[in-house]
Amino acid sequence: MTEQNAKYVIVGGGLAAASAVEGIRELDKDGSIIIVAREVELPYHRPPLSKDFLRGETPQADVYVHNEDYYKQNGVVALIGREAVALDTAAKTVRVDDGSVFHYDRLLLATGCGSRKLDAPGGDLPGVHYLRTLADSHRLKQQIIAGQRVVIIGAGFIGVEVAASAAQSGAKVTLLNKGKQVWEMFGPQVATFMTGVLEQHGIEIIHEDSASAIEQSGSGLRVKTNGGRNLDADLVLAGVGATPYTDVAEQAGMKMAERGVDVNQYLESSASDVFVAGDIAAFDSALYRRKMRVEHWDVAQNTGKAAGRNMAGAHEEYTTLPYFFSDVFDVAMEYLGNVKDWDELIVRGDPSQKPFSVLYVKDDHIGAAIFINRNEEVEPVRKLIVQQTSVRSERPRLQFGEL
Repeated sequence: MTEQNAKYVIVGGGLAAASAVEGIRELDKDGSIIIVAREVELPYHRPPLSKDFLRGETPQADVYVHNEDYYKQNGVVALIGREAVALDTAAKTVRVDDGSVFHYDRLLLATGCGSRKLDAPGGDLPGVHYLRTLADSHRLKQQIIAGQRVVIIGAGFIGVEVAASAAQSGAKVTLLNKGKQVWEMFGPQVATFMTGVLEQHGIEIIHEDSASAIEQSGSGLRVKTNGGRNLDADLVLAGVGATPYTDVAEQAGMKMAERGVDVNQYLESSASDVFVAGDIAAFDSALYRRKMRVEHWDVAQNTGKAAGRNMAGAHEEYTTLPYFFSDVFDVAMEYLGNVKDWDELIVRGDPSQKPFSVLYVKDDHIGAAIFINRNEEVEPVRKLIVQQTSVRSERPRLQFGEL
């Protein structure tokens, strides 16, 4: 067993970890940094895995956050393919699966999420895929080819994006959706529009149904559904959500919230000198007056950078408004803010065709907004949300005017 001291130890090897290095180095140019990463890859961007990288349009070198030289030049030791198995917050040590022990001054947990497994018999058969990692995307890319029958279980972001990429690659795609429409959590306008987009591109959507079992069928698979259907496939993708990797934090007795690790406005956990960023961070939102945990690229980047700066002594509150995006065929969707429900929807433009946008109003304020091919409205609406502009006093402008 080896023991080593480091000023900063980062557990996790995704975008939040890479961004934390950036944040640390903005304030501390010399403090030693060790990254302990489960995957055998340097930190990379996940959005391309279901889109341009999956379609073979983007080379692997372009998905990495930084190349190997960046970490060397910034004095970062990146231990890839190593998993943290125990955290002692009193002794301030992290034990790794090879028996190594790292002593830290400041620790960041940025362990992210893994794919939630399909809760149905046959969910682990060969030919049933999940998409979370670069290796997952590689396997899918090799098998999604013209003429293949692809059944996708789940019509969330991963399911819809892979459905679009598979269709663009010439595959015959069937999308199994529990809801009445695709992305119905965004309201009827967006749901109707996105459902239409997928159908117009030849994707078969089966609504209000789900997988009950997956079986071998000849050289392929058969997805049996709760609605009594039998869907034959050459490959199946299950996009049924994500599971936060919080085992190490729970084992260490840290406070949990929202299925993640509870942190304050500085991204500090309940354990002294332990910060949290990315998918597992349940952070305070002064704007929404509640805990939030958001599993998206922008939040991983921003919480990682903020946590890194605070580890290096900045003591800055994290106040960035959540944001995420998705690209499906020629539709560029962006979502700003975070609301679970709303009193009213204000639609700007014609929701039967792009471009248009939707403002989600709660208690006379805009709580969130979605933009379909209207990137130019993102920053003006960000200001309206943050400033808590009264909808009542600005209604004509919000619906019809310049923002």
